[in-house]
Amino acid sequence: MGMMTHRHRREREARYFASLKSSNAKRKQPKVEAPKVEVETAPVDVVEEEVKEESNSSYTKSDINRASTATLKEIASEVGIEDAEEKTGGELKKLIIDKLGL
Repeated sequence: MGMMTHRHRREREARYFASLKSSNAKRKQPKVEAPKVEVETAPVDVVEEEVKEESNSSYTKSDINRASTATLKEIASEVGIEDAEEKTGGELKKLIIDKLGL
């Protein structure tokens, strides 16, 4: 047998790979779907109510951090923090943020 030309080699490789594709297609197994798992979720309105209960204030953490000490004392009395007049601004910020859950 003589030397094989580049064209002949490519043709033989193409036939070989085509035979692999056809034999692999015959062996493919049917796809099996994963079992469906049902997850219980709370209705949206219940979740929203829980969030509203946690932060029942119109203040944000940024509002509290930017407020003056006098304003912080007013907010503290609104949210039920005792002895607000005796506390510093930093202490009031921490107490208010904790109390409001921010």
